[in-house]
Amino acid sequence: MRIFTTNIFLLFLAVTMSGQVATADFENFGLQAGEFINQDMSGDGFQSGFISLPNNFNANYGSWSGWAISATTDVTTPGFSNQYSSFTGGGQDGSLTYAVAFEFGENIIRITDGNELVKGVVNGMYITNGTYAYLSMLEGDAFAKKFGGETGEDPDFFSAVFKGYNEGVLSTDSVEFFLADFRSSNPAEDYILDVWEWLDLSGLGAVDSVAVTMRSSDVGMFGINTPLYFCVDNIEVELDLTNTLDQNALELNVYPTLASDNLSINLPSQETAYLKAISIDGSPLLDFKFVGGEIELDISQFSAGYYLIEIQQGSKRGVRKFIKL
Repeated sequence: MRIFTTNIFLLFLAVTMSGQVATADFENFGLQAGEFINQDMSGDGFQSGFISLPNNFNANYGSWSGWAISATTDVTTPGFSNQYSSFTGGGQDGSLTYAVAFEFGENIIRITDGNELVKGVVNGMYITNGTYAYLSMLEGDAFAKKFGGETGEDPDFFSAVFKGYNEGVLSTDSVEFFLADFRSSNPAEDYILDVWEWLDLSGLGAVDSVAVTMRSSDVGMFGINTPLYFCVDNIEVELDLTNTLDQNALELNVYPTLASDNLSINLPSQETAYLKAISIDGSPLLDFKFVGGEIELDISQFSAGYYLIEIQQGSKRGVRKFIKL
């Protein structure tokens, strides 16, 4: 029994240290049914776990592009007044909150620890249509056509294209997901997506951000006519923290990496420093100021799992990882 337990623990340790999966489910915003958040988040972005979704909002005109966070449930009202509802009436698997994209040029999904970009593999996310776009494609409206046309034979489509960014360089590889597709010669295969569907993005590889653009068959003189909205939930990212976080400039020693009650933290400088302890879902657990040197950090109340220690001292910053046993 002892050998079995040890082997299982070593397997867990090997997986944890090579990469950790975190999911952004957007429930951390505390919305009630029918509520949404849309405000200027062009700098920080809406943060859930290790995912940040930037948004540009102009309060003077009520115009925006990027991302909003929503718990609205209206699946019947057509038109622009119903921008924030998913056509499923909620989040994936009956959850309340999800993210809404309005693409006006390019939408960005960032992988971040709350301060800077980190690398990871976006395994995927759940995706569906917003009510505004769905009803527009289903029936047509003053600006956009009914998909399939009057005969149902028009080869219409509406899709989102995902590409990875690495340190500002956009990959040529892409994944295209069809939110509606009427291109088949068999009309029975035509569809407008009305459920949450898993989108696999692992083929993009290790990235620090993902860019999303839209395509549609319904294009006019001013661009795409189809309302450029869709919804996502439960974005899953496998973080690559083995190298990127160890290359920070601050000389920092945190030990042991497997700890039950206390961590020892050592800084060579006596300069004032600021410490954060962060859980794998991005939630801050501790945040305080201390004088550099060596301190003992009590982690006895932490749940077992994987954590990060982030310390800012002057202009330098360091991040280290540990496992609470």
